Amino acid sequence: MADTNEKLIINKENLVWGGMPVLRLKTDLIVLHHSAASGDVKNVHRYHRGLGWKGIAYHYYVRRSGSIWQGREENEIGGHSGMPTDRVSIGVCAEGNFEREQMSDAQKKALKLLIADIKSRYPGALIIRHSDVKNTVCPGRNYPFDEICSGSKNISNESPTEKVHPAAEKKEQDNKMLKAETEIFQRWLNRPYIKESIAVDSIFGPETLRAAVKTVQHWLNLSCGANILEDGIFGAKTRAAIKIPLKKGSLGIGVFCVQGLLLRFSISAGKLDGIYGEKTEKAVSLFQKRCGIEEDGIAGRETFSMFCK
Repeated sequence: MADTNEKLIINKENLVWGGMPVLRLKTDLIVLHHSAASGDVKNVHRYHRGLGWKGIAYHYYVRRSGSIWQGREENEIGGHSGMPTDRVSIGVCAEGNFEREQMSDAQKKALKLLIADIKSRYPGALIIRHSDVKNTVCPGRNYPFDEICSGSKNISNESPTEKVHPAAEKKEQDNKMLKAETEIFQRWLNRPYIKESIAVDSIFGPETLRAAVKTVQHWLNLSCGANILEDGIFGAKTRAAIKIPLKKGSLGIGVFCVQGLLLRFSISAGKLDGIYGEKTEKAVSLFQKRCGIEEDGIAGRETFSMFCK
């Protein structure tokens, strides 16, 4: 039986990402990997950036010592197993090459605790090997798959762990707030001028994005006489029509769209009110920083293009 006093500690590094997160809509799988190499989470992140990826492909990285490190945010799509698996899975990587080496007891214990914790949020998720979905030896012949799966099940069923996850409670509150604001934005988008109704489900998916782009196009036609097709596709003509950027002090439909489009990337401007105030300016600056573009807090052509790509 597992020790009820075990604590789960998730460590985080200040990683710089090469792209924006895309939220995962469901979680059916937990995919287990090995790194086939040595190095800390920063090494893996740097290596994956060098491959042209946005950063470390896994959601969690467990070192030989048993320390657990956050990679991508748990609620975003990873890059660890390829599509379509990445859209429905969480990737957990163990440091080491388990084609050649044996896993330490500390690493096994950490993996059991971590997977039990993940399963507490996604009880229906199936635990699989990377090799179950790809032609690969990962996570290696010596990876103690059965022991980790059964051990994590025993922990989750018999001995709830005390979880010490940095800002876990705040993250949950923020997610609830983002969902509520997305629902408000969806209700606002269901206006006669987009000529269609979208689902009010608090999920910022392709349907919501298309309606938001249509509304941006409608705003450009009204405010600038752009005379562009309101088709929900952010193409060259829509981009060219953005001649006057939105900034602190701006008001109206365009600002409301900026505040709503930020939600697609899990960034809140504080309030959906159509007023470009200090919070909206800071939220746009944060978005620009994540995208690697000029951080001026002004929503112009490049920023709108990143919102809608």
